[in-house]
Amino acid sequence: MPETEPWSYRWNVANTPRKGGNQFVVQLVQDLEGTTRGGLKLLKEDSNSERRARLAREVIILQRLGGVPGIPVVLDHNTANHGTKIAPLYVVLEFIDGVSLSEHFQSALSIDDSVRITIQLCEIVRLCHERGVAHRDIKPDNIMVQGGSEKVWLIDFGIGWPEDDADPFETEINQELGNRFLRLPELHSPDATGKRDQRSDLTLVCGVLFCF
Repeated sequence: MPETEPWSYRWNVANTPRKGGNQFVVQLVQDLEGTTRGGLKLLKEDSNSERRARLAREVIILQRLGGVPGIPVVLDHNTANHGTKIAPLYVVLEFIDGVSLSEHFQSALSIDDSVRITIQLCEIVRLCHERGVAHRDIKPDNIMVQGGSEKVWLIDFGIGWPEDDADPFETEINQELGNRFLRLPELHSPDATGKRDQRSDLTLVCGVLFCF
């Protein structure tokens, strides 16, 4: 197994365009048997210790949320090694055959479509909160709409917070969290405690509703 591609023992990378955000890229992969597809998530700056720790925490969060409809399942990962820097970190997530809300809807939605999507999103967020997880980065780019079924998915828990995690990252103390879609005052406060209020997720959901 090449050290530079630790996922290759199980996954073949498809020849498709990469997607992602400011801190990561996602590539379509298929298992060696050709039976399962997934999304291979890699850090753009793999040597950054905080981002490696965040990816490891995201896996913990997603595993805690296992079985919640609309949350992708973790198929494979090596994030237990996040502190060693021996090999690039990776996560393979359940493949979602859809596009982000920002890609899918380029014009205003009908009130019926907006309400339908928001109700699904509220149910996902409710179940996340029941399991003690705040997302903190809900925005159209992190909401996927599955083609055909119009099923809604919530992705990217990179700055999510599990309520039993008492050790904040440095960014939770000194830097702004959240996103540019809807900037919430509590998420750029110097007080880490204020950045862990689940009600912030509800405000972000309302922002999504009124955006479309």
